[in-house]
Amino acid sequence: SGPDSVDLDSKAVHAFALDIACGLAYMHRHYLIHGDVKSPNVLVDLRSEPPTAKLCDFGHSASRVVPRYQRRMCTFGWASPESLRDDDISTPSDVWSWACIVWEMVNREIPWRMCSHSEMVAAVGMCGLHPGRYIGNGCINAKMSPLLKRMTERCWVYNPGHRVTMQRCVKALRRYRDTTIRRCEKNMWTLFGGPSLLSCTAYSFCFSLGIEFSPVAVNKLGSSQFSDAPATAAAAAESTVEASGSVVADPWDVLKPSTEALFAAPLPPGALGALNPTALRGASEAIVDFGADARDSLLRGLNLVADAVKVTLGPQGRNVVLTEGGVSDRTRVKIVNDGATIAKDMAKRLNIQVGSKDAIGAEILAAAASKSEVSTGDGTSSTAVLTQYLINKGLQVMGNSTTSNAVEVKKGLESAANDCVSSLHEMAHPLKRGKEALAQIAAVSTGDAEMARILATAFAHVGYEGEVTVEQARDGSDQDTVEFTDGYTFDRGYESSQFATAASDRSDWKPGQCVLEGKVSLLLVEGRIEEPQDIIPALKAATEAKTPLLILADELSPAVIRTVLLSVMSGQVPRMVCVKSPGYGVERTRRLEDLAAATGASVVGERRLKRLHEAEETDLGTASSVSVGKSRTVIKFTEDSQERVDARAAQLRAEIKQSTSRYERSKLQSRLASLKGGVAAIRITGDSELVVRDKGLRYEDGIGALKAAMKGGVLPGGGAALLAAAGALEKGVMGREESPSWTAGYRLLVEALPRVMWQIAENSGADGDAVVERCGEVQRSSGNPGMGYNAIRGRLEDLPSAGILDPALVVESVVRVASATAASVLLTEALVAPSGSDARMISERSGLPGMGLPAGGFM
Repeated sequence: SGPDSVDLDSKAVHAFALDIACGLAYMHRHYLIHGDVKSPNVLVDLRSEPPTAKLCDFGHSASRVVPRYQRRMCTFGWASPESLRDDDISTPSDVWSWACIVWEMVNREIPWRMCSHSEMVAAVGMCGLHPGRYIGNGCINAKMSPLLKRMTERCWVYNPGHRVTMQRCVKALRRYRDTTIRRCEKNMWTLFGGPSLLSCTAYSFCFSLGIEFSPVAVNKLGSSQFSDAPATAAAAAESTVEASGSVVADPWDVLKPSTEALFAAPLPPGALGALNPTALRGASEAIVDFGADARDSLLRGLNLVADAVKVTLGPQGRNVVLTEGGVSDRTRVKIVNDGATIAKDMAKRLNIQVGSKDAIGAEILAAAASKSEVSTGDGTSSTAVLTQYLINKGLQVMGNSTTSNAVEVKKGLESAANDCVSSLHEMAHPLKRGKEALAQIAAVSTGDAEMARILATAFAHVGYEGEVTVEQARDGSDQDTVEFTDGYTFDRGYESSQFATAASDRSDWKPGQCVLEGKVSLLLVEGRIEEPQDIIPALKAATEAKTPLLILADELSPAVIRTVLLSVMSGQVPRMVCVKSPGYGVERTRRLEDLAAATGASVVGERRLKRLHEAEETDLGTASSVSVGKSRTVIKFTEDSQERVDARAAQLRAEIKQSTSRYERSKLQSRLASLKGGVAAIRITGDSELVVRDKGLRYEDGIGALKAAMKGGVLPGGGAALLAAAGALEKGVMGREESPSWTAGYRLLVEALPRVMWQIAENSGADGDAVVERCGEVQRSSGNPGMGYNAIRGRLEDLPSAGILDPALVVESVVRVASATAASVLLTEALVAPSGSDARMISERSGLPGMGLPAGGFM
């Protein structure tokens, strides 16, 4: 939405509204909430006929009702009153947001665009105002059809329980669509009695303009008294105005500007000039460059971002200050040392500052840095250095007439990259065990010895398959700390605080905790427990076994919770506690299956082999202890369950290897870490918000580097491994009989690999050329690829002995990503970019300043 957006006719608005409503109705029928319904989460498929709208981004989705302490705030502008009041949200909250999207399509305006967050909370959350009342002079905008007016009025009811359901909206919109089609066909063919093509064209044209004809107009349109289509359309419109009693000076004035161009005589070829393809999609003019001009445009933005990123490389690297404008024109400052963050932030803003053409080069470098970060979690600055050199030097090589074959240059570069990765793989060796080796890797990545010590302590405890999280400390401590949790841990607490106080007279009672010790039985239920009598068989089984009972279910009705509490307080049954199952949607079911495999339980439910009321003692799982707090539950497995846990872990590892989705791999890795019981939480502190942000990014780099080192081994750091690989490639290229362009592309990577060491030396104040030349001589004479420049001490030495190591997977990823990016750019011959006004329009639509291009991606 925005002032420069494309108008949607009434037909398109109704069609898109119906598509989105169908998606929400499907979710609501399956007791799911989207939680973040807004226009940026709606994709339009232009390949279908007619175009269809698809709902996406289900990161906020949850089952039925989301309590306020378990959810994130919805997006302002489309948020419902209850979400802005921080109350529990459910399916009516999606209904409110859907009405805001309908209003947005009609008015071409983001809801509450001119209001600050605090003003919107007061207007919507407290006063119950909606976009139609606040902006439309006390009423919903008159552009809406009567049907949409009535529907949005019922969707914007302040009380969530009184709002119309999505199923009702879908039914009404479908009835409107079917009735409209039948009315059009009847008027066109039945009433006309076989009208002429001219009359049909006039009627179709007026119908596309949204003009509904009166019976008098239909009679005139079906007659042959008019000799041309514009006159026919004008007469029909005039009859409609006369029948309605409205006074219009000349109906032809309304239709003339549009009809003249439509029905005019065909123009001679070339009269309209060159056809602009982007105009056919509703876009304005585009900027197109070819050849050297296109490549120069890419280089300007790419070099600008690379120069800002490479100052962060090495132990003596500097920080970069980034600014971000807020809603109230206040500037937020970030001081960062992370290459990917810098590249993506600059790429988002360059389209406004220097133009959209130059921003594409910035986006290419940001995409390369992001790819390296996604693959291994580190190496973003080194990727930027190599990519910049390869592209700049490669374009110079192609300017030579003897090496101008871009395809051959690309093949030579790719061949060199493959040989380099093979050489690095042979040079790598496994990481030594112990905290000292882990701290060495973390120190190179974070640049701080204390942060490296904390990371080494965390990974020494949880291992490679463990999960390490970073969050801000809330206890007021002045030092970073790490906390460990042994056992299966998830962020769900007891359903009622009375579970914690029901056994306050026991010796093992802890304030705010419900601890079940000894042999603990687990009842795993898929779905909602509605009736108290359904859990009676499980209660009997636990009572006969004389063991405490943990009940895990998607939801529990208040009647079930009261029944369990009364049973515990009366002493009739052993201690019990009710907790909601971990995760959401499909992830919740998979985690229940993990727990069932580890504890020997069987998941019961309506879609399982056994229903809840059929549960027996053999369906209950076993744990050694369970600790349930307000928002966290820890389950410790028994000693004899280790074989079951290992078998389930092996199955998860196999799924991780086969998965091709990054999101799915992260979920599987999280499940594996929870199952193996290795979870460490690093609590970071700082004297200011800037320090906390910077430390958070450094910790994330260290986590990625340690995981890569533990998985793929280590190499000499400081760029020494790349310098040694360059020497090996130099020997390998000799004797090959290839074309001059292929050889130039191969040597291109050979010359680029030492640039990482060169940049580290330059950032530390040394002469980069002298350092690279001297290190190369020492490596060749000694045969030790670990000889390199220690930027901290300012001397040449054996870097592995000094504890300067790089993860092998990170170094290999740097070479692959930089080479692939450069190879693609070297083949560039044309560049198509939106004009400056288009870039600003895209930025306004995205809701963020300067986002003319997708961050971290190609245009």
